[in-house]
Formats: sequence, C-alpha cells, structure tokens
Amino acid sequence: MTSEEEPMSSVLLNPREKVLVFGGNGFIGSTLVHNLILRNEFDIFLVSRGNWYFDSEERIKPFVEHIVCDRENSDLDFCSDLMSLVKENYFKFVFDFSTYKPEVLHESLELLNNKTDLYVYISSDSIYEVCEERRDLNNGFSRESDAVRPETEVERDRLNDLDEYGNEKLEGEEVLVANRMAGGCPYLILRLPDVIGQRDNTERIWTYIMWIQFYDFIKVPIFVPKHVQNLKTSYVYVNDVVRAIFHLIDKGIQDDVFNIAFDTVLTLQEFLHSLSVEIRQNVEFDFTAAESFNLFPSVSRGAVDINKLKNSGFIPTDFNLALHVSSLNHSRFIKSKKKF
Repeated sequence: MTSEEEPMSSVLLNPREKVLVFGGNGFIGSTLVHNLILRNEFDIFLVSRGNWYFDSEERIKPFVEHIVCDRENSDLDFCSDLMSLVKENYFKFVFDFSTYKPEVLHESLELLNNKTDLYVYISSDSIYEVCEERRDLNNGFSRESDAVRPETEVERDRLNDLDEYGNEKLEGEEVLVANRMAGGCPYLILRLPDVIGQRDNTERIWTYIMWIQFYDFIKVPIFVPKHVQNLKTSYVYVNDVVRAIFHLIDKGIQDDVFNIAFDTVLTLQEFLHSLSVEIRQNVEFDFTAAESFNLFPSVSRGAVDINKLKNSGFIPTDFNLALHVSSLNHSRFIKSKKKF
C-alpha cells in the first residue's frame, strides 16, 4: 500500500482499551498515533513536551488526551498529570519514541510496571557503534545478537565516548531487560537505522531534496565525504516501523529485539542518486571538498541484518516506492509553512 494510513493488526480489536505514547507528536510517533486514531478503538494518551510538528496539531492533538511532561529534564514526580493518569489506569500498550537517557526509562518503568501488557521501545542501530565489531562474521551486516559490549572497560569507555547516543540507547535496552528479569513488564525493542518518510522533522532528507531541486541555481555539488564514500548502510520507511510494531504484537512476540530496514542497502551517493532520479534533476558529487559534511548516514558500522524480522513474516516496503512517497510530500509541507 502506498498510503500512510496502513491497516493495523487484528490484535487491537478490543474496544476502548487505553494506550500510552511517549513522544507521539514527532516524525515516527505521530505516524503510529495517526493509525490508532483512524481505528477509533482506543483511548490514546500522549505524553510530550508540548511541541506540535508539521500538521500534528490538527492531525493528532484533537484526538488524544495530551499530557505535558518533559521527562528528560524533570523528575516524574513533577509531572503530576502523568502520575495521576498512570495511577488510575491500565494500558494495553506503552509506545516509547522519546526516551534517550536510561535513567528516564528506569523511572518510567518503575511507574508503569504492572500497568501495561507490553512496553515497546524504539531503539537505534547506533547501539552497534558501542559494541564489539562482528560484521565480518555476518557478511558485513550487524545482527541483533551482535549487541555485545567489549570485554575491557577501556574499550567500552572509548566507544561510549565516540557515540554517546548509541551508548544511551543500548543502556535503555539493558534497563528494559534487567527490569523484565526482575519481574517487570514485557518489552519489545525495535532497532531503527536512518528513517525516511513523511513529516521528517530532522530536516535531513529535506535538506538534500532542496539541494537537489535547486541544483541548477546553486551549482554546488553534493558533498560525499571520504569516510562514507564506500560505506553501505540501512534505511527504514517510517510506515514500516508502525507496521512492524503491530505485526510483532499480532504474532504475540515479546521480550525480544528486532532490526528493521529496507532490503536495499546503499552508499550515500547511491541514496542521493536515487533521490535525484525521483526528483528528475541531474546532480554532481564532490568527494574531495575540504569543508564537507553529510547528513546521512548516522553510523559507521554499516548495514543491519533484517532476516530475523523477515523470518517472522514481515515484508519491508520497496525502497524506491518509499522514496517516491517521501519526496512527493516535501513540497506540500514546505508550502504549508508548518514548523519542522
């Protein structure tokens, strides 16, 4: 299907069950929340700092109960509305798109243990950046089982310093596993590479789209730094993230972790060439610029292996189809002047 309104799983058919979403107003989270709204079968409670990106103030806000809480910068005790909500309710699912610090996740789990059937945590392929290098064993791909930290503290500290985000996301996964082993709530973890799709508020793909669209005017070749020139990495479609979540829920899978991505892996040049073909604009690339930068990829360890997810019966969207849908939405949102 090409529509962003993907069909949801049959597991979600009990009327008026409650779901709690952390960060459902942004790029990935709003895609899931919009699908839940279309089903009209759930009371949806959305926790965020209060920002509304793109058209989410019209598309999401009127159909959810919004709780303002900055979990990253405040103790949950100060989020009285959230505390009261959890105290009085049980949630079929908790979807967490916005936790970046392990201590925040630990605090949330303390609040939600015995209050949910399943805690779905959105992680990242950046976690492999702080793990032992094992790609050579997997034909250059990182498997879920490769999330093993180095044995020596010196090496662990070195990698953690190089990728703080990857370290904190892996610490979050470790918090979930430890919590479950201590009798806490079941979990499901998805490790995402760079995400493309509609309503991308990171501005990364939009920057490249505009660079390509206006190439004939600016005449600046697109930078491809040497360190990523031959690096093939993974990407994922935002709608596939939502489909995969409910596919796995429908399968009754819990206490497990999955990579998710397109079947196609690409270098940055291949990705941008595909984008230029979609936009129908020829561009050139600069591989030697002294002052260059790249917005993709966000990792250095290469692509992720998705065979585990595919073996469960999940079929990723075709990369070119997803790129087509993503680029079509660009002009509409630019013209709408919605904040990213």
